[in-house]
Amino acid sequence: MVLGILYSLFPFMVLDEITLWDATPSVLSMRLILAALIIVMPVIVLRHLSNYRLLFSPAGARL
Repeated sequence: MVLGILYSLFPFMVLDEITLWDATPSVLSMRLILAALIIVMPVIVLRHLSNYRLLFSPAGARL
């Protein structure tokens, strides 16, 4: 039943107001988000790896 309702209302995000295609962001903003992701993700991964190494290394190896 829910799938039938979703299918019948497919392109509209808000009933008869805004369509799915109107709600999509511009290409420029998506490129900015991608650039930020490319810069930030390696920093996050390296930080997590250093924390993992610190927490799970033997006690004598922490110095």
